[in-house]
Amino acid sequence: MATNELQMLKQKEFAFEDFEVTLKTRVSKEFKTHQPEWKHTLEVVKNIKRLVTMEGGKLDILVCAAYFHELGHIAVENGTSEFVGKPIYVQRGLVAGQKARTILSELSFDPKKTHEVANLLESNNSLELKRAHHVFD
Repeated sequence: MATNELQMLKQKEFAFEDFEVTLKTRVSKEFKTHQPEWKHTLEVVKNIKRLVTMEGGKLDILVCAAYFHELGHIAVENGTSEFVGKPIYVQRGLVAGQKARTILSELSFDPKKTHEVANLLESNNSLELKRAHHVFD
């Protein structure tokens, strides 16, 4: 990799690290009465970062998805999902995707990446997120 490309990659990573601080602060508010789920979310974020470092992947997309993945579970458990009537796993993904769209847009995250994060959550089919739950247990 050329020196310029490496410098650009490092700048991009640094920019996401700055954004992640803001994201973490904002998403933590959604967990104010669900501290065990927040602790779990932070573990999944940590594991996603380790997986991406070891195997590659879109760090920004996967980390964002990890921060939102548990919000669907909370809404379904609380009975606040607006997708009642759909299978539970579908409701969880749809709620998480909806929360991601709202909050990432509020934080002026790239719209294409926001769409990618939400689609990943809504499909409820992210192998990386599933592996990040247990890979380092």
